[in-house]
Amino acid sequence: MSLLAATPGTADDAPHEVGLGEILDNPAAFHGQTVRAHGFLLIQFEGQALWATEADFQSMAYERAAWLDLMLLEPEDYDHPLNGRLAFVTGVVDADGEYGGHGHGALFGTTITDITEIEPDPADTAPARLWRTDQFSNLLAGLGFLALVFTLIVGAVGFQNRLRKRG
Repeated sequence: MSLLAATPGTADDAPHEVGLGEILDNPAAFHGQTVRAHGFLLIQFEGQALWATEADFQSMAYERAAWLDLMLLEPEDYDHPLNGRLAFVTGVVDADGEYGGHGHGALFGTTITDITEIEPDPADTAPARLWRTDQFSNLLAGLGFLALVFTLIVGAVGFQNRLRKRG
């Protein structure tokens, strides 16, 4: 995926640098402003967002995330090198939300649109958190959960059959 680099401008054109949590606390105050927001980046199918903190992502606190209005058409578009990392996103805050909501299912706290740059946070020196964003790992986890459910159902049916034979 290629994102445009920010074009040089005057100091007046510089985006307002802010933590995403501050934007989410009062999105209307930032509506229409170009910001350079900091947060935990996750770009995946129907879940391209900047989260206020990694903990917000882990707890799926959607109201603590901004939907990133990116045109992602191909599967490789979701393989962003900063997935599962702290990052800075430069774009325009849309507090109104297209169609009356923000992002897939209108779940997110606000939207960042007209994105010109996504940059790594140099302070994020932790190893990449790929197990949370890797689609294959997510598939394996889902299959493991289904296997557990199947095992519980088969066990319950077997238990009921044994009770019927006794009674």
